[in-house]
Amino acid sequence: MIEEEVSSGLRVSLQFFDKSGVAVHKIYPTENTDRAKFDALVEGWIDETPAKIETQPADPDPVDGPDSEVDTAALRADWDAMTDVHQFFGMLKKHKVGRMQALRLVGEDMAYRVPNEAVTWALERAAEAKLPVMVFIGNPSCIQIHTGEIENIKAMGPWINVLDQKFHMHLRQDHVAHTWIVRKPSKDGIVTSLEAFDENGQSFFLMFGERGEGNAELEGWRAILDGLGRA
Repeated sequence: MIEEEVSSGLRVSLQFFDKSGVAVHKIYPTENTDRAKFDALVEGWIDETPAKIETQPADPDPVDGPDSEVDTAALRADWDAMTDVHQFFGMLKKHKVGRMQALRLVGEDMAYRVPNEAVTWALERAAEAKLPVMVFIGNPSCIQIHTGEIENIKAMGPWINVLDQKFHMHLRQDHVAHTWIVRKPSKDGIVTSLEAFDENGQSFFLMFGERGEGNAELEGWRAILDGLGRA
């Protein structure tokens, strides 16, 4: 647990770090938190042993193999045969391709680049339209998923912030190096995502229109993406 003196007083948090010492998850109590239960949870996990912090180097980012070694026809065939978007990860593993490498190779009718400003633009358009969306924000150790409408978007320098009661997001727009629109088949029709990658080609932001199983994709979400020009 971390205790910090801030302008509003003492702020406490639970902070979690990966093996290299990078913070991957933080939990802060709010005015609605049952502090007695929060404090009891902390008390139950206190380790009285003096902390001995040891870190290890972070694992290197995976490196894609040469494009020439990918059977693009077979990749496309399996892509077209998907009936559930969750089959996507198994398909990447089967063909030994990275996520963005697959987007480059599958064909522009299924994946194409858009300007990196698309992330901010899509968030703003979804908020204006009160369109329910799904947003996945991740790091190598943790992922946050929001489902529903987005309301309060504020730009602060390079940061794009969503400051809603039930969803906080802080994204560095200047760290978005590649942005794609991706179309995946499912038994309910095409499912379209907006995906952002960092300079090393690692995915950290995905956005969809909210959709329950058995339902087609929201036309309002497709309309937002149709408003984006290709990069």
